[in-house]
Amino acid sequence: MIKDEFKVIIGKIYFDIDARFETIRSTFSPIGNFICNVVNIFNNTEICLINSGSLRLDGILEEGDLQYF
Repeated sequence: MIKDEFKVIIGKIYFDIDARFETIRSTFSPIGNFICNVVNIFNNTEICLINSGSLRLDGILEEGDLQYF
């Protein structure tokens, strides 16, 4: 019951984003860029470095609403 209360749309994805382990750990990935942009905006910084091992989504984010569960 509580899980349903936390389903909130927090954004919109306009194209499929590849967040598979073999992609994010070997090359530039849009999901890493997105995360760094969010960190920069919320912390008012110009540079963000993120370890790809901290990204724990092994799949593809499909186009559509981005929900927080």
